[in-house]
Amino acid sequence: MLTILGYLAFALGAFLSLLNFYLSFVRVPLLRALGRPSGFVSGFPLVGSLLLVTSAVLLWRAWRLAYTALAVAALDTGGLHWFLGVLLWGAISGRSGGGDAEQGDAADPAARGR
Repeated sequence: MLTILGYLAFALGAFLSLLNFYLSFVRVPLLRALGRPSGFVSGFPLVGSLLLVTSAVLLWRAWRLAYTALAVAALDTGGLHWFLGVLLWGAISGRSGGGDAEQGDAADPAARGR
């Protein structure tokens, strides 16, 4: 029974993780190349990665499938590891997005009316 749940978690988790990857990196350039507008579309954060890690634990005896699940989970841009990586990258590169120090008076609400 746990093996069947592992396979189901792998299938659904892989689908959601690859969908998140597609929505993050493939969809926008593809639509731009076709000359079509590309609006923001959200994926499924955390769900795919959690399902894949669960399937890796349940299918550990099938070690190739377990390692494949972990590799696909690494591609999931909706996973916790991507969130932490982006936060770390922003802190290291100084691109946190806050902009208070760089904008000077533009960040001050009282200065906007002047």
